Amino acid sequence: MYSKTQTILVIAFLVVFALFLYLPYINVKEFEGEEGRRVLIALQMLENKKFLIPQFLGKPYFTKPPLFNWILAFFFYLTKNFSEFMARAVSSLMALGASIFITYIWKKTLETSKIKTSFWLLLIPALIFLTTPEVIDKAIRAEIDMTYTFIITLALFLWFYFSEIKNKKTLAFITSGFFLGLGILTKTFQALTFFYLAIIPYLFIKKRYKELFSLSHFLGISTYCFVFLVWAIPVNFKVGLIPFIKAWLAEYHTAASTVEVSLMQHLKSFTLSALLGYSPWIFFLILYKNKDFRKKFLNTHPVLKDLALFSICLFAFSYLFYLIFPGSRLRYILPSVGGFVFLVAISNLYFFVYPSKFWQVSFWKYLSYFLAGILLISSLAFFIYIKFHFHQLSLFLYFNLLLLILLCFYFLIRTKNKKSFNFVFLFFVLIVFFVKQIYVSFYYPYHKQRFNYYRKAAAKIAQILEKDIYKNKVLYLCHSIPHHLIYYLKYKIKAINDVKILANCQKLPVNQWVLIPQKYLSDFYLNSKDYQTNYLKIRKKDYFLVKQIK
Repeated sequence: MYSKTQTILVIAFLVVFALFLYLPYINVKEFEGEEGRRVLIALQMLENKKFLIPQFLGKPYFTKPPLFNWILAFFFYLTKNFSEFMARAVSSLMALGASIFITYIWKKTLETSKIKTSFWLLLIPALIFLTTPEVIDKAIRAEIDMTYTFIITLALFLWFYFSEIKNKKTLAFITSGFFLGLGILTKTFQALTFFYLAIIPYLFIKKRYKELFSLSHFLGISTYCFVFLVWAIPVNFKVGLIPFIKAWLAEYHTAASTVEVSLMQHLKSFTLSALLGYSPWIFFLILYKNKDFRKKFLNTHPVLKDLALFSICLFAFSYLFYLIFPGSRLRYILPSVGGFVFLVAISNLYFFVYPSKFWQVSFWKYLSYFLAGILLISSLAFFIYIKFHFHQLSLFLYFNLLLLILLCFYFLIRTKNKKSFNFVFLFFVLIVFFVKQIYVSFYYPYHKQRFNYYRKAAAKIAQILEKDIYKNKVLYLCHSIPHHLIYYLKYKIKAINDVKILANCQKLPVNQWVLIPQKYLSDFYLNSKDYQTNYLKIRKKDYFLVKQIK
């Protein structure tokens, strides 16, 4: 049913599609969020040859475990490249890896269900995964989220594959336990949350809750504990494990207690964010209300039904779990995206098998036409706007904008025959693809030209240091650690060789440059002839670069 050639073609297509989707303009925008910190820790591991304990500017960094930093350091070492492109491409590769794994699970599910498939049917879940906006956002950042999502997806669906398809319960728990251990080493014990939010309700619904107390499960627990202890025991001998545990608990507490809005406002914004972050695919979940779909399709394919049930438990309970915490963010539920993807893939499979069902329901017709119409009007309006307000925009932007306009126009004409679902699915994939390309090719260069806070600040500091007669290559920090700025100064521009943190900011080193936030700078420094000061505006914060000259 499935040839090796077809499998190779599917993987090759995913590689090409993912690279074209994620990599354009990935290096144009400067680091933001926690990207600079993640990269600096990885680079310092390579410099100091100390990989066991993450360090940030010479001090142990307890907030996050080290696995993501190890992965970044590995790619930096392998490629001899630590640019924004390489740092972010690591996340893109993780998204690609997750899509290939999802395809494998899908392929095995279809084989077991004896569903005759094709090249495009095999690609359904992977293309949904790769074109989910929330996935795209994290796949082009040098952040932990995409790597963490890949690892948790492996843990969850390897358990499903070995337990439900292969009926090898012990292997299921041990294999998932190994990747759960890696998940703990990536983003602490939250990894266990997703696993148990999925399997506990799933096993209770299946009336197999005794498996939670089985030897197989305890072997799985032993496995993820062992993987964690392989790192934790040496750390305990070095600095003790308590600082890490305290930092992790403090982070949980901060996330839960840092509430900027009311509970009702959080519920609305979280739900709206989920609607936007998982569009347009999230609308296909409505199909699960259809009795014909549930009874005549899912009930005739038990493995597909089990996959749908497991995916519902994973995504729904993860969503509800984080929904009730006002301090949570949408990215917290990203590791459950595998459940979302399989739910949408199964509904799309139904329409591939029975295309007439799609066109018989007014909701699906109007949704498709509405999206095509809105995008067509918006694209034309955007084209007119940029033509009159911007100059020297890239041909890449105009090319993708033109393709989106033609796609929407062609969709409105082509689908009048209403005989096939193939083009509808391809339409949903391509609109996300083109909208993403239009966004990055317009906003990223715009951001670089108009904002580019840390790169500009680094260039200005480099000019000041270049004029210094002492040619000092050390920057001292006081009361602030702008990690993005440090990355650009030390590793991109190479204006400094070292960064040091002042323990006592009241006493500045002579003939050394110190970066001080304005709110910590006394008027004495500004008015004294013994100090040379330079004002810096970095994003929304005011700094002074100060040097005591006497």
